[in-house]
Amino acid sequence: MTSRELVIKTLNHEPIPRVPRELWISAGEDSSRSDELAELNVRFPSDIVTPEATPHHGRKPHGKPGKPASSPPREELLASARFSKINKFCQSSNRFVLGWSDTRPFDHLCSQQSGEAALVELARDTKPIRELLTSIHDFACKELEL
Repeated sequence: MTSRELVIKTLNHEPIPRVPRELWISAGEDSSRSDELAELNVRFPSDIVTPEATPHHGRKPHGKPGKPASSPPREELLASARFSKINKFCQSSNRFVLGWSDTRPFDHLCSQQSGEAALVELARDTKPIRELLTSIHDFACKELEL
């Protein structure tokens, strides 16, 4: 059974011979304990990988920091998403490929204004902030559907 099949069976709540493995290592641990991590990866290879490319190719779906919280995420990013590199990566691996997503609503809100200003707006619970949050949520849902 390939790693991909193992993860898919797990997600479908089907019987599996073992639990899928994935080490989520923080950047600091990666550099300070590289020998230990290399040994772990040899002894217990991950069943889950992430693609080397993203559908947006590094473009950000929101405005610049300091911009007022008024503009919704740009839908054209979803329309222009490209998957050829990701599809090629998936075909080359027998492991489960966990797709990239940038669904972090508060971070997106903070990309349009400072974190403190975002918290103030959230506390005020105004109609514009609710509309912006709805827009950010809708964008995230559409992105995940891709």
